[in-house]
Amino acid sequence: MELGCLAPSMLTTDAANTVIELRDIINLNFDSTGGLMKMSLKKFAVGLVIVAVLGAVGAWLTKPVLAHRSDLINAEIEVTMKEFGFDLKIVKSDGAAELKDNVLNLKVGKIVRFKIKNGGTTRHDFHLGNTADTASELYKNNPFEPYDMLELDVGSKTDLTLTIPDKAGDYEMGCFQAGHYAAGMKRPIKIVK
Repeated sequence: MELGCLAPSMLTTDAANTVIELRDIINLNFDSTGGLMKMSLKKFAVGLVIVAVLGAVGAWLTKPVLAHRSDLINAEIEVTMKEFGFDLKIVKSDGAAELKDNVLNLKVGKIVRFKIKNGGTTRHDFHLGNTADTASELYKNNPFEPYDMLELDVGSKTDLTLTIPDKAGDYEMGCFQAGHYAAGMKRPIKIVK
């Protein structure tokens, strides 16, 4: 069975240009007068299926990830980066996070959202781990791998949501922009059971 199509000469100029552009995109065959030759219904159906699948995949890719919905967050911590330190404020916590003697204690297995803002006058970054390697600008021991770091320009902000790993111990947050870590831009973190 074959499906007939309109020739561009039967359309308005804009519509004819659209048909010609579509021809170029999907490689339809035109006869010598510029009219679209008949296409088999099978080819037309296959084309429609491809368009539908691509549309469905695109819609799926744009859906938000619900892995860390707000109702699943155990603690929310505001982090403001300034020269040369981290100001912390616990906004929400069901026992998953506490500030004690300048140390941020985080409980294993809890979901924590860091609301990070660069409130300073220069670019800062946000690393988590221990055993600082300032030459490589990272921590040699990072319990949150594959997360490595965030870099924020002046005035910018972002959220970072992490599940606290089962790696109890002493860690810190730090900034490895040139000279920042050496100037004291770090803050102790303890992961506790």
